[in-house]
Amino acid sequence: MTPPRPVHTLDDLADDPRLAAELPAEAALQILVRVSALLPLLAVRAAVGAGNELSAPRNGKDPDQLLTAEEAGEYLHVSKQFFYRHGRKLGLAVPLSPGRLRYSKDAIDKYVQSRKIKT
Repeated sequence: MTPPRPVHTLDDLADDPRLAAELPAEAALQILVRVSALLPLLAVRAAVGAGNELSAPRNGKDPDQLLTAEEAGEYLHVSKQFFYRHGRKLGLAVPLSPGRLRYSKDAIDKYVQSRKIKT
């Protein structure tokens, strides 16, 4: 009888990804499901930037809104294709899952402010 393989924590795996090869299949699936649920939230958090909270008002401001391409286009009075073409490279896009993007209203506002002509 072979001894059971150790089940590593996510911290263990982050520190040494090679340990994933030692995981039992069921443990690997459980970790994968839990991590995949976190990915969209982490992506939003990273896109919004350090110091901003999504769920609570920030310094008296409302939380950031994630807009569809159509909503973002209406907000800036441009076509939704503008966001499909340029949203990622301008740092406005927030990937929620493969093939699903939203656009940070705060990032859009910051972009507009950066483009204003200084007088």
